[in-house]
Amino acid sequence: MKRTILVVTLITVMFLNSCETKPDLYIMTNTVIKKDDVNTGSKVKKIYSNSYLEISLSISNDDENKYIAVETTKKAKIDNAGVFTRTQIYIVNESGESVLFNTSTEFLNYMSERGYNLEIKEEGKYSTKYTFKKNAP
Repeated sequence: MKRTILVVTLITVMFLNSCETKPDLYIMTNTVIKKDDVNTGSKVKKIYSNSYLEISLSISNDDENKYIAVETTKKAKIDNAGVFTRTQIYIVNESGESVLFNTSTEFLNYMSERGYNLEIKEEGKYSTKYTFKKNAP
């Protein structure tokens, strides 16, 4: 009887741990449009729900001792009318502020806590590109 109760308790704990909700992953999409020295564009914060994410870890412009997760999704370009455009995504907190990381390990743990597994890591000269895949629920 004790053994049965122990097995049932263990299975229940394992089930509850597997159902634990993960914190949300927020991203900010920043589109910059510039013409004749006038900046326009938009910033949109949302919960990222895709199962696949490519993002780079780079040294923060605000603090050289910290890292920021950012990816350019539409490369900077200037069209025939002289309009400059570029779109980037950033990992942000619930308030929309960029999340700064002390180390790449801290970044990987942050992503893991949100249910993303590292698939590919590519070291670059100025940044490291990471490809993540979300765990199946």
